[in-house]
Amino acid sequence: MTADELEAFAVSGTWIDRPEPSFGTSRFDSMDRASLVRLWKEDQANFAGRDSNELEFYAIHGYWPEQNRQSTLG
Repeated sequence: MTADELEAFAVSGTWIDRPEPSFGTSRFDSMDRASLVRLWKEDQANFAGRDSNELEFYAIHGYWPEQNRQSTLG
């Protein structure tokens, strides 16, 4: 989704009617099962046990509340 489409979705709560992307347009299309499972487990480790406030903070800022912002800049 583009930033404008995402904002429209956030405001309206209505999903934008778009066609499914073509196969091969996502990096996940070419990954094997083991790699996909590894990514899933990493996400589980990062997001499991977080409350809604922490998840919202991460979605807005791109880092967790307990992280030092300077360390996420690179």
